[in-house]
Amino acid sequence: MDFGCVFFGNVNIHPAVALAERRGFTHAWLYDSQMLTSDVYASLALCAVNTKKTVSIVYHVRRGVRTAAGCRTVGGGAEGGSRE
Repeated sequence: MDFGCVFFGNVNIHPAVALAERRGFTHAWLYDSQMLTSDVYASLALCAVNTKKTVSIVYHVRRGVRTAAGCRTVGGGAEGGSRE
């Protein structure tokens, strides 16, 4: 069985996502708010670097092109390529 958790996306959230992974969570969702948080794609990149298998998904409110570019950047930077 898979369990996930939701985090308010910011660049300092990766330690909490890594801790959730060590505690058995398999997914982490980061909320994206352009007005209230850091860039969610930077947060996802830090989560990708600091976790082994936790999949991070964006609750996106941005335009499709920006979302696609950000996801490709994060996916391409993860060890082993994209983790879709």
